[in-house]
Amino acid sequence: MGSRRQLGWSAPSPRSWTGSRARRQTSSRGYQRKASGTPGSSAAHEAEICAYWAQQLAYLKSNPGQPFGRTAEDPDRVKYIEDHKNDPLDDLISTIRLSADQAAAALRAFNDDEWSRITGIHSRRGVMDMDFISNLFLAGHAEEHLKQLDETLAAAAR
Repeated sequence: MGSRRQLGWSAPSPRSWTGSRARRQTSSRGYQRKASGTPGSSAAHEAEICAYWAQQLAYLKSNPGQPFGRTAEDPDRVKYIEDHKNDPLDDLISTIRLSADQAAAALRAFNDDEWSRITGIHSRRGVMDMDFISNLFLAGHAEEHLKQLDETLAAAAR
């Protein structure tokens, strides 16, 4: 796994939200998926995931070794997407940039010692170190949804 310094986290660019390539992808979770949903629902989910995982990183920094995270069925996650899927895309992009900045700040808040020793317990994946948490749930998850939105926009343009 790469270190937090190798993640190269930055706020998503506007180009990420206006792509034109339709393709079938293998997700970071290892299953085949097709472009699905709406641009609004994908953007709404992207808008909330960085802020959510920034909060989870801060929680683990203060509470190492404790249970953390959520599953896809989490009612707050589902509610946020439902409540914001019809927001103007420019508003969602602004929220995505803000939450990506929060996530970057949360990653930078760890010193090297904390990063190497802090773990958390996920309900489905068990004990996870910070590299695994940040790569899977933050960087990888965000990239997966940006690709999904790119595919959805491309499919809608046809």
